[in-house]
Amino acid sequence: MVEQVCYQLRASDWSRSRNRAMVNSLFNGFPPFTDEEVAENDIQANYNDLTATRKAHDARGQMYSGILKPGNYFRAICDVGPKHSRSKHSDTATRLANRLLKKSLPYYELQRAKIAQSVLHGIGMGVWNDRDFWRPRAMSIEDVLIPSGQASELPMDGLPLFAIHKSFTAPTLIELTRGPNRDSGWNMDVVNACLKWIDGETQQLMTNNWPTLWSAEKWEERIKEGGFYGGDAVPTIEVYDFYWWDDSGTESGWKRRMVIDPWGTPDATAAKYNPMRKKGDLYETTNKAVQGQFLYNPGDRIFAAKKSEIISFQFADLSAVAPFRYHTIRGLGWLLHDPCTIQNRLTCKITEATFETLTMLMRVKSQEDVQRALKANLFNKGFVDDTVQFIPNSERWQVNTGLVEYGYNKNRELIDQGSASHAQTQDMSKGVEKGQLQIMAELNATTAMLSAGLLQYYRYQVGEYVEIWRRLLNASSACRDPDVNLFRAACLRDGVPEKMLNSPDAWDIQPEQVMGAGNKTLEMAIAGQLMAYRPLYDPAAQRKILRDVTLAVTDDPARADELVPEEPGVSNTVHDTEIVFTSLMAGNPITPKDGLNAVEAAAVTLNLMQHTVEKIMQSGGVGTPADVQGLVLAAGYAAHFIQELEQDKNSKQLATALNQQLGNAGNEIKGLQQRQQEQAQSAAAQNGGDGITPEARAKIDATIITAKTKAELAKESHAQKTAQRQVAFEQKLNQDAEKHQHEIGKSAAQHFADIAALDVETAANIRRDGLKKDGDTE
Repeated sequence: MVEQVCYQLRASDWSRSRNRAMVNSLFNGFPPFTDEEVAENDIQANYNDLTATRKAHDARGQMYSGILKPGNYFRAICDVGPKHSRSKHSDTATRLANRLLKKSLPYYELQRAKIAQSVLHGIGMGVWNDRDFWRPRAMSIEDVLIPSGQASELPMDGLPLFAIHKSFTAPTLIELTRGPNRDSGWNMDVVNACLKWIDGETQQLMTNNWPTLWSAEKWEERIKEGGFYGGDAVPTIEVYDFYWWDDSGTESGWKRRMVIDPWGTPDATAAKYNPMRKKGDLYETTNKAVQGQFLYNPGDRIFAAKKSEIISFQFADLSAVAPFRYHTIRGLGWLLHDPCTIQNRLTCKITEATFETLTMLMRVKSQEDVQRALKANLFNKGFVDDTVQFIPNSERWQVNTGLVEYGYNKNRELIDQGSASHAQTQDMSKGVEKGQLQIMAELNATTAMLSAGLLQYYRYQVGEYVEIWRRLLNASSACRDPDVNLFRAACLRDGVPEKMLNSPDAWDIQPEQVMGAGNKTLEMAIAGQLMAYRPLYDPAAQRKILRDVTLAVTDDPARADELVPEEPGVSNTVHDTEIVFTSLMAGNPITPKDGLNAVEAAAVTLNLMQHTVEKIMQSGGVGTPADVQGLVLAAGYAAHFIQELEQDKNSKQLATALNQQLGNAGNEIKGLQQRQQEQAQSAAAQNGGDGITPEARAKIDATIITAKTKAELAKESHAQKTAQRQVAFEQKLNQDAEKHQHEIGKSAAQHFADIAALDVETAANIRRDGLKKDGDTE
């Protein structure tokens, strides 16, 4: 009966299998025209322009970025135990689990396979072969047989049964059925018969090709490998792993049977190999139903409580009609198959027409003209017989290039629209600078479809992460899976309580999502916006934003962790502020230091003030004047950095919030002052004195003495400075007087010298004039 059900599921899937094979053929790069079409229509150009392949590559690239780029696949958050330790234990468990998953190359390939299938067909899946090992294996869509109809309506909670087609090599079958921890459900007689059959097939250097005949997708892949009838493939045992929901007993759950595929391995359990068969049996070589001869039969044992413990489905559905069912899911391959096929045919025809245009045609009248035309030497300044006439372009068949160009561009537009959400399609050719918000709006519109697919992927991926987490916490799995054993040991070593590790239901699993839905341009635009608003966030959030931006820029989770650790040490600003606060509370004014993080300095100061007020309230709610004085100094210190934030327009909202917190602290200080005053008045009324205690009086006296001492010292210092300035002033006056006298003497001497010179010159002139007059008389 199990064989018959599996046959019906396989037969029903044949038409869907052919459609998927057509999609695979297109994206594998096979030409659009069949061999029959090429021969019948004498087609000269038959090739695939690989447009669909490139579109699928772009889509996978964005999905890889969305799923594989984050430093963690998921976060494990614990909601039990002491609240102060939950965060620490959650971070420890998350780090150790993701380190295991990130280092696993098979798990990386599982994710790549699921993403590739989700892009083409909208469905990806992983399957666990047993209940202990944490890592699932990738499974092809054609190998998972799901009944159609209402039972397959997502999320398939009412699914009654399903089958998984598997291929076991000899080493795999031996590993599963040998060893001290072998499952008792394996039928070792059938296992041994299968191993004998594999030995016989291996000796003949041939293999079975029946699974390829029953699956159109496998047929296409085998042809892609380069041949169909070859002996280079390893012989395998083809089986159906059959599961069904059973609630007839005291315990409900999924039961399991495994039968050999009679159409994939027709001779594996024939009478010559299988001691359970008889010579001449009706089904000796066809392996029809043989009662009791399951390859695996655990009896009434429940194999799994949930379907998600057996198989995990990933859906990136782009279909439009609801309710959505398993067999109505469609991916990018469905969107692009028809336009890309038409595009390939059109491209081939354009290429063929181009070559035809390049062909030189001649008009001849007889066979002799043909021979002469063939002998014509067509070179520069050559001669051609006048019987050979070249056909001009005006007389040849003219292709309507406008119509061809329109059809080509229209089809290209359909392809771009279908793949716009999966490719980088930002138009930078017009040279028009666009605003950041405009770019984000355009990218949001183009990535809406991919974002919807990614959200589906993230949501269904949670089921796989939850099951992996359950297996990592399963103590019995540690006995068989060394990875689970090492993970549990590392968690216990780093302080995670064993009670938490034994409670998988106490953990919440959240997938790690990337900004921009895998689109690099959109991711950088979002990162830019976050950096612009970063000062408005709390310091812890600012660090997370900085780490996300670093990851967006570098695409390297390890470097992002190195540059911006998730658990940073105490910053210099926080450390300095804590030390300064101690001095402020001691009554020592502190000048704010430049270069500190204003947000951290103000926030830490206000938090310490709040903590101090809470301590005072717990010890009576009055405090001392020294406490009030220290809080006042601390408030002034915080106000300095808040003023710095107010000068930045991007930080005004944060400054407003800190100012409000500072105002609340000021009200608390006023309350302390009022209560201290009321206490002093009450003490004065009771004692008839001034109400000041001896301790307070001693402090006041000490303060007064200190103030007087400082005043006297300041007075003496002022007098000394005044005397020094007086002496210096008198010295300067003397120097100026001496300088003035010197300049006066110098000026007088110069004046007398000038007068004497003038007298000498005048006397000389008079003498010359007298001599001149005497001479004239004579």
